Formats: sequence, structure tokens, C-alpha cells
Amino acid sequence: LNLMGKHNILNATSAIILALTLNISITKIKKTLKNFLGVQRRLTKVFHSTNKIIFDDYAHHPTEISAVLDACKNNFNNKKIISIFQPHRFSRVKSLYNEFTESFEKADQVILCPIYPAGEKLVRFNLENFAKKIAKNSKVEVVIVKNYENLNILLNKNYSNKEVIIAMGAGSISQWIRSISINLKNDKNCCCISLYFFFFFFHPNIIHRQLEMAARCKWNICPFQWPDAFHSFHYLCPISNI
Repeated sequence: LNLMGKHNILNATSAIILALTLNISITKIKKTLKNFLGVQRRLTKVFHSTNKIIFDDYAHHPTEISAVLDACKNNFNNKKIISIFQPHRFSRVKSLYNEFTESFEKADQVILCPIYPAGEKLVRFNLENFAKKIAKNSKVEVVIVKNYENLNILLNKNYSNKEVIIAMGAGSISQWIRSISINLKNDKNCCCISLYFFFFFFHPNIIHRQLEMAARCKWNICPFQWPDAFHSFHYLCPISNI
């Protein structure tokens, strides 16, 4: 099974029982389960680097949140689990207030966003008190962000080492996290391109060829600047021969 979590194992078991009842062959069942990659917004991976993985998930009910965090904790027990939660509807949060505050025990940190009203009339709601209750009942650190811009800055400047980030909610959080992930991918690609050009131009063999060309073409450059720049970088980050 290519999916994480006990809930997916239970779902798959139910599907197997139903398929066998309908006389579908076990070979076909195995092949189908092997090729099934899940559905959108159920732990959908939107970014992956050496030190960071970001998922987008539809979880907006306490039971869903607990199941998602449990799956991530069991599969990434060597990484820090960061839960970004955008509550959905004031009425849902009020009716399940205590259940929500107890559903983040498997997270190492919760980033709490304002409630997404989903068409409901805006009502007074103390997000800070809600955050304090989550911190107390789930025994987890909670950070509050006010909007997309705050979240974007927070994720770009504070998280970079062995983290699994799960954005959860049924509102605009999906668009937020996918936009942030695209920016991270672009930054990563730009960094790779920059390093490629740096290594290309500053590798000793290439520098030697560049200096030869400069001598033939009478370029007005100082031959001592290029090797000095390379050796300064090589001292900090040795590279193998190209």
C-alpha cells in the first residue's frame, strides 16, 4: 500500500473485503492497491527537498487531524512534525472546541491560522485563547499567523532542517501552501543554477582555459583575481574534479 496511516489500512481492508465479495480476483486486487496513489488533498506531497517535506491535507475535523498527525509521526519519527491548521467555520470550531484542542498531540509545533468562515457570518472569536488551549491540552508549542504573508515569511525564514510540514484545512490553506511550495521550488532551482555557474566559471581547469582565452583575445582582466576567488570558496566547500 502506497499510503500512510492506520486509517488508510482500514480503508484498504474494507475495499478488499468488498472486492472479494464481488468475486474480484486477489491478483487484480493486489495490482490495483499497488498502483493506487490516493486522492488529492489527502497527504498530497507538494514540496520535497533533502531536509523538508510539505503536505497538503483536507483534514478539518479533530478525528482527521489526529489520524493525519499519527500517520506522519509513525512514518517520519526522526523529523520534526509541523502542523499548519486553518480552522473551517466558526460553528464547527465552537461545537468541537475541546476536541480540536486535544487533537494535536502528535505534532511538535502547531501554526494556527485565522478561522476560514466558508460563508458564515463573521463572529467574535478569541484565536489567542484557542491557541493557548491547544498548547495546554495537546502539550505542543503553538504559533499564530494572521494571513498568507505571515505564513510565507515564517516558513521561509524559520524552517529548513529535518521537518515534515502538513497544511490542514478545508479553506484557502491549500492555495496558500501550494503557492509557498512553488516559491520554494523556484528558489531551489535558482540556487542550483547559481551554483552550477559558479562551479563552471571557478573550477581550476576552466579558469585555466579562460585565462588562456583572455591572453589570446587580450581581455582586460587580472589573472590573479579569478584563482583567488576560487581558492577562497574551495577552502570552505571542496569540490571534486569536473
